[in-house]
Amino acid sequence: MCPTTADSIRSYVRHGKTAPQWSRWPAPPRSRPRPAPRVTEDLQMAQAARVKEQLIPQPVQCPQVEIAVSCEPFSAVGGDYVDVLPMPDGRILVALGDVCGKGVSAALVATATHGMIHSGVADGHNVQTLVQRLDAYLRTFWTDGLFVTLVCVAIDPATGATQAVNAGHLPVLI
Repeated sequence: MCPTTADSIRSYVRHGKTAPQWSRWPAPPRSRPRPAPRVTEDLQMAQAARVKEQLIPQPVQCPQVEIAVSCEPFSAVGGDYVDVLPMPDGRILVALGDVCGKGVSAALVATATHGMIHSGVADGHNVQTLVQRLDAYLRTFWTDGLFVTLVCVAIDPATGATQAVNAGHLPVLI
């Protein structure tokens, strides 16, 4: 059994010796030098921006409805969220949201929102249930004042009927 640091110090003190200066021991050598912090931060932001770009929806092919999406975020990464995806019942879901805050933390919440919306649609939930489940998730895991405003609209291409839920977002024109 290896002695702990405290045991070693007690042993030195009992035998009238002074304890070695633990803080003066040299640090173990690093296997490779650390990159400059700014270079690493810039690289991480560029990677985060690429991930965020990949979340911008692809066009949904539907002859009865034409949907165009454009997203011009203020910064490379942030809390802007837009999505268009087909629902199992044949409708098309359009979701538009904004996370309170800026930067990487807002982008993480927007990405979590994206995942929850896609998961709920794949499970066949209606728009109201999607938003309720997202709200419950965000309240559970994001308790430090972050929140999402969101509007979700399900469009039935065959009839033109819509079902919309607005969760604190600005009004939308359909």
